[in-house]
Amino acid sequence: IAHEIRNPVAMITSALSTAAHPSTVDEERQEMFAIAARESERLEHLTADFLTYARPSVPQRSAVFINELLSYIGDVTKMHAARRSITVTSDGTEELPAEVDASLVEGALLNLTLNAVDATPENGTIELRAAMNENVLCIEIQNSGPAIPVSDLEHIFEPFFTTKPTGTGLGLAIARGIARAHGGDVWVSSNQDGCVTFFMTLADLVDDVRPGVVNG
Repeated sequence: IAHEIRNPVAMITSALSTAAHPSTVDEERQEMFAIAARESERLEHLTADFLTYARPSVPQRSAVFINELLSYIGDVTKMHAARRSITVTSDGTEELPAEVDASLVEGALLNLTLNAVDATPENGTIELRAAMNENVLCIEIQNSGPAIPVSDLEHIFEPFFTTKPTGTGLGLAIARGIARAHGGDVWVSSNQDGCVTFFMTLADLVDDVRPGVVNG
């Protein structure tokens, strides 16, 4: 944690020190202020992730339509994926009622889908699917990227483990914590070149759900 916090703090200190120097011209000073602001925002996100992992919230369940939530996640992911011409599709046409904490589940799915974008090559694809199997909600996030190395696979859900140069290694750990708080879990159900799938389950409390099977 100290290592992750030290870097943005050092950048902020350096930027503000340069901006305060009498010889710094206005253009460079504005650039230093922008760096300090950007690193402050990154520090805010870091500490929020640390708190989320250290003090996971108890799910406040309410009745929602998972297909609508999945569609929203797909729309958000598309904006991030468009820069590399990645196609994002969500199978959210059939009404799928469930009783979950929508805010927590949304955060978990966003972590999983943004990770999928990072792992997907240019012009690749990401597919989001959901279905109910008895009283268990099943959600798949599949990307067309390369297989996860076996040496990494056993560690990817560990806190602070990351292969990204700027990652904290908390996204997947938080997603798994949210799933387990809902009586489910997250794991990699398919790991091969061109088809890497993260599978999330959530125990549902709604009685009048329709059983289904996740395609895969």
